[in-house]
Amino acid sequence: MVRLSVPLPGDGSRLTMMPFFLLNFFVDYDPSTQFAMDYTGLKIQNRQIRLLVIQPAPPGTDPETAPVQCDMIVRKQPLPTQPSASDKGALPSNYISFDQHLLRDPYKHVLTIPTHKIPTMLNPEERRKIMHDNNRRGGERRVWGEWGDIHAFEDTAGHNLFIGETTLPPHAGVLALSDLNPFFRAPDRRPESYLQYLKQVIEPDNYVAISYSWGPPEPTAEIYVNGKTVRVRANLEAALRRFRTMDYFRMGGRIWIDSLCISQEDEAEKQKQVQMMASIYRNAGNVIVWLGSETEGSEQAISWLEIFGRDYRAEFAEAFDGSDPITANTWRTMAQIRMETSYDRFRDFHLTDDGRGFLDEFAVSLYDFFDRPYWRRVWIIQELCMGRAGMPIVCGNRVTQWRYIRDGVLKYTSILDILEEVTREKLMHRAHQEANGRQQREHSLVHVAQIAQLEIMGHRRDIPKVPTESLPIVAPTIFEHGPLLGSAIRRAIALASQSECSNPHDRIYGMLNIPGLPNLGIMVDYSKTLADVFTDFSAACVRQKSLEFFALLDGGSMSLTDEHGKPQQTHKPSWAPDYGAKPARRIGIIDGEWNAGGHVPSDWILAKVGENGYLICSGKVVDTVDGTGAMSRADIEAGAMKFASGDDPTAVTQPTSRTNTTVIGDPMIYDVLVRGCDRNGSKAPESFKCLYTAFPVEEPPKHSTFYRNWHFLKSSADLLIKGRPLASYFAHLANHTPALEPTSTSPSASNSSDSTPPPKPMEIAAARQAMEARTKMRILIVTASGLLGLAPAQTRPGDAVIIIPGHGKPLIARKVSTVNGQDYWYLIGEAYVRGMMQAEKMLLSDKPWHARETRANLAGLEIIPFV
Repeated sequence: MVRLSVPLPGDGSRLTMMPFFLLNFFVDYDPSTQFAMDYTGLKIQNRQIRLLVIQPAPPGTDPETAPVQCDMIVRKQPLPTQPSASDKGALPSNYISFDQHLLRDPYKHVLTIPTHKIPTMLNPEERRKIMHDNNRRGGERRVWGEWGDIHAFEDTAGHNLFIGETTLPPHAGVLALSDLNPFFRAPDRRPESYLQYLKQVIEPDNYVAISYSWGPPEPTAEIYVNGKTVRVRANLEAALRRFRTMDYFRMGGRIWIDSLCISQEDEAEKQKQVQMMASIYRNAGNVIVWLGSETEGSEQAISWLEIFGRDYRAEFAEAFDGSDPITANTWRTMAQIRMETSYDRFRDFHLTDDGRGFLDEFAVSLYDFFDRPYWRRVWIIQELCMGRAGMPIVCGNRVTQWRYIRDGVLKYTSILDILEEVTREKLMHRAHQEANGRQQREHSLVHVAQIAQLEIMGHRRDIPKVPTESLPIVAPTIFEHGPLLGSAIRRAIALASQSECSNPHDRIYGMLNIPGLPNLGIMVDYSKTLADVFTDFSAACVRQKSLEFFALLDGGSMSLTDEHGKPQQTHKPSWAPDYGAKPARRIGIIDGEWNAGGHVPSDWILAKVGENGYLICSGKVVDTVDGTGAMSRADIEAGAMKFASGDDPTAVTQPTSRTNTTVIGDPMIYDVLVRGCDRNGSKAPESFKCLYTAFPVEEPPKHSTFYRNWHFLKSSADLLIKGRPLASYFAHLANHTPALEPTSTSPSASNSSDSTPPPKPMEIAAARQAMEARTKMRILIVTASGLLGLAPAQTRPGDAVIIIPGHGKPLIARKVSTVNGQDYWYLIGEAYVRGMMQAEKMLLSDKPWHARETRANLAGLEIIPFV
């Protein structure tokens, strides 16, 4: 989208206290890219907007070279001030389709489905997934079928409390075909049908809005608007040239483009129009995405995304949302189980040699497709989230839809670890072949997946819950909205930290109007310091009973400069993350569904921001850090983390507690290094033990995919774990430490056993990438009770391990003062500590069979103020 600054008259300061729905105008507008616009006779007032009509290329001319000509008009009806009721579920009445598959005459028929037969659509593998999947903790489970009804109930530990057969009365669900998702209606490929449809939707007040990246300031190109020459950036001219060949525009369809439809010379108009940006996208008949011209591999990337997303279609789960609650809930559960099974099967294939061969051919094309600047711009997040699944995505001459990109990237998150390993290898090979090797950036696929799941969450209809005894399928499904774990706030937090923007404030302000997010009550104020903006956002999350922003804490202050090198205030509360941390500093996030603080209702959780700015929580100190490993040399070389005077991040501090000197049991170091889960958040498989033998003896080159991992282990080789140095557990380090007799429980010994099959190359790749994602800007710790964990690199011996009720991960904090018997704490960040991630240290539960332990633990909670 266009990037405009809005200076105030006089001192040139930025506009302050604008409403929260401001969009992307506070970034690098260059007036030299537009001139000679004449808005005479095009005055707008109240909530009116201007629209463009792109003229077809004149007869007898080449559309590739003929000048782009447009007419500008004023939309007569002002935009509504409130969102329409159709924001969830059904398509808006003014929806403009770019997909001929959606075009049918109105349906007058009714579809009937025997709800109790829906479970028979599940194959044996999918039925087993309901009853035996270890990733599904807790909840009732039922699968009805021709074989009868198998019914089970499990507690949070996964123990079966009841298994048996029950009876279920037949039920028939009814759905009007007019309510069936258009994606599933029979196709009509006749061109005349589509043209007839366009005549109905192209009317004076309907329009589409463009979503695009500006591109570089140079080169520019000339277009004609109302007969006058206008200079625009080349990327916009290319978009208009491509659009004019599409039927909708050839028939006079209207489009809104911010850089042209808003007078850049009229400050008062700009301010008013900026405040309407959310309404402009929300009320558009569709949003059309322009990715730019086709490049090598873009066709391949789009085609494979379309193919592999076929059995992971979000609309499949929503197909019967318009039916009665029993049918809708049953179908949803069945569909989500099938999608999860497809997701797992996709991953299993890519662990094979055939899967690796496919990725070798495809990985770089996929990386390049998502490495386009468009996907990382902060403002496209809400543009995509406000759009619908049928948004056309135009890449040169290729047209696809958002649903295919969305579902394809969500499917590919199942192999994110493998994909990243293969991609990095291929990119390094390409860089060596090219005279000017391209700089490798973080893969953007997972970033787009975050947007994809947030869009689904914002548009999926809420269906009424029904008693489980009425349902033929009951299962605690994992993929309610997609495979990424966490709430909508969790998605927004991740996106805020990973997006690119010209004004760092927009990392937060660009998130505020996304469908699916609660109203955070934040007013836009560009005069505030960045630290204050980040603190305001964190405090708003606390008011929503969410502490998920703790995931970004690294124990440090704000960087001396922002992401563009401009000096900034460094002081902030310890509990508020630096959402704008440079990529080299971003800490590895602890993924997975963890339960350190128990399963408790939100009203049991005490978390509020006091008048003094402290975050006040209820919690308990459950352990103390006793020993610490050293920071990886790779992270030190990045130079992104600053330490206090006298702090040596290269030093290993040995544990002193007697619990850490006895060799008892397997410390499961491999599990700690990946923080208990694979790169995608699922439980870490035992195959990850291959980490003990996954590294070479010699130091790998800096461009290696496991350079950081190798140095992470090397830096802490002497750290004693269960009375033995870390090096003794890893084959590549054992040659560089005093000889140790391997024990029967030694991981390295068990991995070298002839009875253990060697790990597959893709299993090694998955394990290494999981470790790579988790250990960044972290160190190993050993607690006073002998537990092993991963904590932020700022952690030091003597720091406390604190558990907060309802929060899934333990926290590391440092006592800074005691006043009148009350301790005050500096919050360093989240940790993974094996042995306390599933409420082992503080059982809290709303289940009646845990009532005694829960009462005792609640009575022992303390007030924990974080400064």
